Amino acid sequence: MLDPRSQESEGVSLSLLKDPLVRQWRLISACALVAAGLGLVVSFLLPPVFDATATILPRRSQETSSLAMLGASLGAGGAMLDLFSGGKGADLTEILSSRAMAERVIHKLSLEQKLKGWKTRNQLVDKVRKLVKVKTPSVRTTAISIVASGPTAELASAIANAYVDELKGFLDQMGYSDAANYRAFLAKQVEHAKQELGDSEAHLTKFQSENRIVSLPDSVRASMETIASLQAKRIQTGAELRATQGTYEALSNHVTSLQADPNRLADLQVQSQALRSEEEAIRNAEERFRVALGGLPPKATEFAKLQRDQVLKSTIYVSLSQQYQMAMLAEQKESNAFVLLDKAVRPDFPARPSKKIYTAVGLLSGLIIGASAAFTQAKRQHGVA
Repeated sequence: MLDPRSQESEGVSLSLLKDPLVRQWRLISACALVAAGLGLVVSFLLPPVFDATATILPRRSQETSSLAMLGASLGAGGAMLDLFSGGKGADLTEILSSRAMAERVIHKLSLEQKLKGWKTRNQLVDKVRKLVKVKTPSVRTTAISIVASGPTAELASAIANAYVDELKGFLDQMGYSDAANYRAFLAKQVEHAKQELGDSEAHLTKFQSENRIVSLPDSVRASMETIASLQAKRIQTGAELRATQGTYEALSNHVTSLQADPNRLADLQVQSQALRSEEEAIRNAEERFRVALGGLPPKATEFAKLQRDQVLKSTIYVSLSQQYQMAMLAEQKESNAFVLLDKAVRPDFPARPSKKIYTAVGLLSGLIIGASAAFTQAKRQHGVA
């Protein structure tokens, strides 16, 4: 059985808590209304902040298609595998968050005149980087959101869209596309090989007209063709290796924390090993060529060397020209690193400060203050009594 004195004590306690709230309801209501009003006034006085969002979708590279198929078969875990083991999302996120991108956007929009609260260039760059939030890909989506804040709706949307525009320009300038980088490199190599081939043919024609030598032993011609074939293969491997290395070097100079693709790094190692093997084969073929020239007269030896150079340069030129044509086709097929899903539009209302939140916080604070005042007054009256 419950002690009647205990029940009576609980009733008195509840009464002591309830009576002040009932008797001082006017005080509590006044505090709540005043605080809510103050919160609303503060929300009007604080400078508005607008948010604008642009969304891009990283394209999957062809080299990661097998990982994408594996990811599809593994569900959520596969999505994480596809996200972190080969997609371009991680690279694009790092680039968007970099200082280099902030510098480009500042220059594009002349933010020196449009943003306040900075004294040095470093402070301005840091301010812009804080105004932009990059929402990275996740298990649910591979899209990247660029959320830009600004003192005006127009500036917020302009910053978000400038980040998208400058991202494309940054990637084009740095040669992020392997196909474009490879094609540009081969264009220079083809032009150089064409000039060398013309010089070699001119020297050979002049020597033939002066010395009337028209043929060489079959063993010498076979050695020349072997050397030319091996040298053309070495040129192709070296061009691919150098173009791929150039992509990483260009990007690493501007984005310090860019994540390296382990698959691409493995390809670089394979290409480097293949290049060393091909150079060794060329040295062996050159040695066999020198042995084949051992029994020839001096004029025939000189003619053989000139013809070897002409065959070699012709083979290299043809090989580079074929690679250049293939690189042009690959560049046309390879799309941009990302596509724009949603362009940032001008927001209709500021994201901060929220009038509803400030009013609600003020109302809650007023209720707490009013209740505290009511209890304090009640304690004093009880003590006097």
